[in-house]
Amino acid sequence: MFKSENYYSAKTIFGDEVEIAPLSDQRIPIELRGIAEELDIPTVFDCVCVPCGSSKNLCSIWLPMFNQALINRMHQFFNYNPILRGTTIIQLQKFITVWLHIDGWRPANKFASGIFWFSSGILPLATAKRATRNDPIDYDDIIPIKAHPVMTIIFNKIIWPDEIYDTFLLERIENQHGKLFLDNVSNKAVFGSYTAAHFINEIYKLKYNHSDDKFTLFETGVGRQINDDELSYMISEWLSVQAKKSGARYPRGKPEAAIINILRKICSSETTDLTGGQLQKPLATHEHRR
Repeated sequence: MFKSENYYSAKTIFGDEVEIAPLSDQRIPIELRGIAEELDIPTVFDCVCVPCGSSKNLCSIWLPMFNQALINRMHQFFNYNPILRGTTIIQLQKFITVWLHIDGWRPANKFASGIFWFSSGILPLATAKRATRNDPIDYDDIIPIKAHPVMTIIFNKIIWPDEIYDTFLLERIENQHGKLFLDNVSNKAVFGSYTAAHFINEIYKLKYNHSDDKFTLFETGVGRQINDDELSYMISEWLSVQAKKSGARYPRGKPEAAIINILRKICSSETTDLTGGQLQKPLATHEHRR
């Protein structure tokens, strides 16, 4: 198979795992195979690709530039994450792609808030065009925005918009404490109360004071005392949204009370981590997350 100069250029950045594959290859994440038109190539044509995950824990953030709103989102993302300007950044047609080696935990492939996150599968670095299948391959240039080596970083150093942050956070907490919504048993919705409590704690940065049996919320960095009724409402709103997303029934009984009792144990003044745990997001947050 013909291998262009781009193939060898990619190997200098990503090593010997670089390969050539068509966009229809089943190892390419379905999110990318679903937007082949945006990549402006037929799926049968070949691409210079690199595997995510694998031996080097390679991951990638894809920032689309299909319209001005997404371009603004891309600039906002880099403003939140100036450290990422120091890694390999490549332009692939209508995408800016950021490449990272992630030490430790990282989430599965996701798309939310106009951002693609990839931690598995093979990803194209340069696309190929030719008039017919039998013509020579003409590869697009690999366009490095920043000629830096691929940075090694831990996932919690990346700051995310609310929607994708919440998705990543729930995945991490479910890995630690079990699924939020389990299989139905005897027509009753079974849910993970500890998972819910740990999620609520990390979102709202709660402190619990045993002496007056009160919670203080630090969601915006400034403490605000709340009573059980307000906390119960916030929990019920969040559970309703999560149940709808998961196609599950809202838990019977009083799940809010069960979650608050767990929060009393894990949110004591002595143990609460007000830094937001292992994930980060912009300081500006909604008053009530929905």
